[in-house]
Amino acid sequence: FVYKHIAKMPKTGVLRSPYLLAGTTGAIAGYLVPCKPVVNYVNGLLSVYVADQAILRKVSPSLFGVIVAVLVLGASRRVRAHLVRLLLAWDGWFLNRSRGNRQWTMMWGATLRLLLGKKNHGIGSYQDLLPTYPLPALNQTLEKYLRSVRPLLSEEEFKEVHESVKDFETGEGMRLQLCLRIKSLISRNWLSDWWLEYVYLRSRGSLAVNSNYFAMDAPVRPTTQQIDRAVATIWLVLNFLKDISVGKVENALNQGIVPFDSSYYYYVCRGCRIPHEECDELVCDDTARHIVVLRRGKYYKVEVIDRKGNILSKCQLKEKLQYIINLAGDLDDDRPIAGLTAQERTIWAKQRKELMKNSTNRDTIEAIEHALMFISLEHEHVKDITERCIKTLIGNSKNVWFDKCASLLVFDDGHMSYNVEHSNMDATVFEHMMEHCANLEQYDENGHLVDHGEPGSQVEEVKQLLWNFEGHEDYLELSIQYFQKCLADSDLVIHVSPYGKRVPKECRCSPDGWIQMALQLTWYRMHKNFVLTYEAATTRMFYEGRTETIRPVSEFSCQFARCFDDPLVSPEE
Repeated sequence: FVYKHIAKMPKTGVLRSPYLLAGTTGAIAGYLVPCKPVVNYVNGLLSVYVADQAILRKVSPSLFGVIVAVLVLGASRRVRAHLVRLLLAWDGWFLNRSRGNRQWTMMWGATLRLLLGKKNHGIGSYQDLLPTYPLPALNQTLEKYLRSVRPLLSEEEFKEVHESVKDFETGEGMRLQLCLRIKSLISRNWLSDWWLEYVYLRSRGSLAVNSNYFAMDAPVRPTTQQIDRAVATIWLVLNFLKDISVGKVENALNQGIVPFDSSYYYYVCRGCRIPHEECDELVCDDTARHIVVLRRGKYYKVEVIDRKGNILSKCQLKEKLQYIINLAGDLDDDRPIAGLTAQERTIWAKQRKELMKNSTNRDTIEAIEHALMFISLEHEHVKDITERCIKTLIGNSKNVWFDKCASLLVFDDGHMSYNVEHSNMDATVFEHMMEHCANLEQYDENGHLVDHGEPGSQVEEVKQLLWNFEGHEDYLELSIQYFQKCLADSDLVIHVSPYGKRVPKECRCSPDGWIQMALQLTWYRMHKNFVLTYEAATTRMFYEGRTETIRPVSEFSCQFARCFDDPLVSPEE
């Protein structure tokens, strides 16, 4: 009876813990059904501290019940976690779809569903249940390597590579594999920390183009009103971040049952990569209450969460953005300040260190790096999707802060896009946030916000952030030079296909395989050879999993490309 009533209470603070419910139930059970031998033993232990035997006789049964209940619950949760990890580590449910394996898959799914339950408890609730990131055997790795390079090499080159692989397998490869085996025994993911540090944070190249990626909204925009689109997106992203912390956003599930890793959601939008001369650093301020808005090259700090922890209404946010647009006026600040973050990391780290010596610059940089979001309200009209993508990927030296986890660009026609820092934010995680917010956008027939709340914004909470480049004017010269070089070295054209995934599926082909073969056929037509092709595969079914590499080029794909334009090969062949 007590358990049921406690279970109905709001799950805040300590009430969120199942151990409280177990302890309460155990205390009542121990009091109602005492075990005399155990109670006498507990009395003997507590008699040193409590002299009153009457109190001991009342307290000991309940205390024993609490201890037993908590221990049983802890043991059962640990056993459940190990069972779930074992079940999730089995890959037969998607690698072996034969009829003989169907019964095993059904039994596996039913057992997993029983242990996980039907309710999705939100992002992060499955982290402790995810299986350890597997370490492949050395011979398997080398076999896959040889298969991936075989179509790219001549017979003589392949023989030479094959001999090198044999020498590696019996020599240095065994020692390196042993090191990986030791790492896998002491870590649930032997790769994630090395991957983050050595692939991303220690890379000294520019983030622009080389590392950051961009994400666009749908070709058909829901509104043409820039401010309304910006307000809706800001408000929905802030609520997404808030909902993550309280478990309201459902954890992604494969086939509705296999949970995905969610350890990187914490950095969505609010994270930032701080440059250092040798190795960068990731920071994320969960106490921040402001965003930074960029308009015509001018930076503004905007408080978006009040002192009670509530997100401002859409109407209040709209008043603030309109105030910023009016305050920015029609004159541009043409200094390419944001372009500093696009330079090589060591150069930018040294420049940032010098700029931070000035208190004005330090306050501005810290406000940007610790902001919940970085938003650029674009005033220059773009003519098509290609120009919009270029402006998002490379920027214009003034509108993208490449260090931020995400820079949101809202264009004057209502379109929006993101430039995303890649070191700890893969596209599948960021796309989840974008889709979640896009599905909740609501506008009236005129493209204005609906259900925007009460007014009452205080424009005093909008503060312009200033810069002082006295003595550092050469930094801006280097910034614009690097931007022009990056723009000249980049080619980007967006072609909207007249058909989508439905056509390949009607031909009983995978849309992904369809695109991969189109890429290989196009390259072969242009260069008459084949090159190593990269495609990402998710490993988020494992603890702290991100992506792994698929090598689509094979002997079969090469045969397809050669035969496609060969007049001697019939369509049937």
